[in-house]
Amino acid sequence: MKKILWYSLEWKNIVMNAAILIGVHLMGVILHEIIMATSGADTTFPMGTFMSFMAIAFLGLFANWSDEVLRFNLAISMGETRRRFFLSFMIQYFVLLLFDWALMYVMARVEILRLEHMYPNLPVEDFVVGAFHPISFLLVPLGLLGLGMLIGGLGLKFGSNSKWFIVVGWVLICIGMSRIEEGRLLVKFLNLPAYAYAIIAVAISIAMIIAAALMIRRQRVDI
Repeated sequence: MKKILWYSLEWKNIVMNAAILIGVHLMGVILHEIIMATSGADTTFPMGTFMSFMAIAFLGLFANWSDEVLRFNLAISMGETRRRFFLSFMIQYFVLLLFDWALMYVMARVEILRLEHMYPNLPVEDFVVGAFHPISFLLVPLGLLGLGMLIGGLGLKFGSNSKWFIVVGWVLICIGMSRIEEGRLLVKFLNLPAYAYAIIAVAISIAMIIAAALMIRRQRVDI
């Protein structure tokens, strides 16, 4: 059983995620070239990187849902403790997210170089430098880990009904952001120093991980 949990980050998981990210990235590259050939745009955009952002969000959040539920039921039914399962799953999941983010960084840099070479006279709308700030290699995987573990915990606790929590949460976030944008709070938030963003992101991620741990602490096995 120890082997099932602590060595569950198999090469096939890494290869599968890499294949999905690379495939989505290439779709974005093809879409960009179609747009450039048909629209006569005066700038270029790293579409492959942009689409791979959506792919890693899906992998980090919603793909974890079914994976955590399946592995939890298997592990606990075979005599593993909930604490040990949670820690092992969290570690292998975080390592996988680190790999995904590093792969995206490499693909993004290659895409920027390609655009600069193919369209030397057009400016590149480069958001990559800001997105891949060095601290992002901690904050992005940690943030996706927290959200993914929370969504997985909701899936274990409430089953298919957990999707309503996600929908309501998303609506509340959207409403809250629109209200914040109307006032001065957003301006103050955007002017915070970098370390403040890091502290806020880490605190929120840890809170979500703790919430997920509490939800599965006495969770029954559903076989």
